[in-house]
Amino acid sequence: MQQILQPYPLHEGMLSFPASFIDRTLQQFTGEWQPGKPITLVVSRAQPAPGETGSQFVVRHLAHLKRAMPQFRLLKQTAATLGTGGAIIAGEQIYTSYKSNGQTTFQWQGIFLIEQQRALILSATSNRHLDEKFDPVWQQWLASFVPAQSAGQAT
Repeated sequence: MQQILQPYPLHEGMLSFPASFIDRTLQQFTGEWQPGKPITLVVSRAQPAPGETGSQFVVRHLAHLKRAMPQFRLLKQTAATLGTGGAIIAGEQIYTSYKSNGQTTFQWQGIFLIEQQRALILSATSNRHLDEKFDPVWQQWLASFVPAQSAGQAT
């Protein structure tokens, strides 16, 4: 019996996967947000539980982070928006720290339900404290989001 395959666009081309597969890809970008201040930006995907709201997903996500990351601390949690204009998606952002290789790592995450069965998580990670000076960079990154349909891509 042949499985139904769903197309999945990549920068380099297109692949197809069985429809039952879950997209948990990560896209990682590295650079400096200011001279001498390195940062890693990551786009990741997750699947909410059936009927799970955005807030419920964030609670479950935080529990996972607490289990997975040594000395995890939630420093702040606020509302967030992704995109601009008529394509704004409401979500939440969390500011966290944890230990990695004996060093404190700081991370900001924006968590958004894109559709009922897909969550988009945008992360900024640094070994230096991310403060109010980083916020305009973070907000610009979140605002730059354009949904796939608006960008002329398949979802």
